[in-house]
Amino acid sequence: MRAAVGEARTRNTEALVPVNLRPRMRPPLTEDYFGNLFALVYPSGSEQLGAEHEQGFLEGRLRDAISGLNGTTHEELMAAVAVVVERAVGLAAERAEVEVERYLFTSWCRFPFYETDFGWGGPAWVAVPPYELKNWFVLMNARGGDGFEVWAFLTEAEMEGFAKDPELLAFTSSPGSI
Repeated sequence: MRAAVGEARTRNTEALVPVNLRPRMRPPLTEDYFGNLFALVYPSGSEQLGAEHEQGFLEGRLRDAISGLNGTTHEELMAAVAVVVERAVGLAAERAEVEVERYLFTSWCRFPFYETDFGWGGPAWVAVPPYELKNWFVLMNARGGDGFEVWAFLTEAEMEGFAKDPELLAFTSSPGSI
């Protein structure tokens, strides 16, 4: 996001991150509980505010937003569903009035893609289909189970800056892997 935001320092940014609520609820629900039970957290900020928003500002807001979900009870969840439905219409209208660059992050880690065998052996490589989405990041476990891959769907201009970001390159296993 930092590389993309670097293009336009006055851009408002927002990260949409799905969070599994099962282990965060009190009492916790088991992982095999049926259905989708997640919340989207929306840490956001404006790059135009300056030094406060240097490295780590969005990560801190994301951490705070996710930790705010810890200890949610079943009753609180049911009450929250009603509030979410009520707020959704107003929030959509409010967000439509402000130009915001949104980034969606999702994790496919711990899904056993490489253990799947339809009778001819496991896959040699698992990839994310090329969706026509912008600002979407998918995290997946690497084939060997050591580390992970990030599939980034950005505009061509943003991808150019993203692939050259020295902070990002410091975390890659090989310099040419982006």
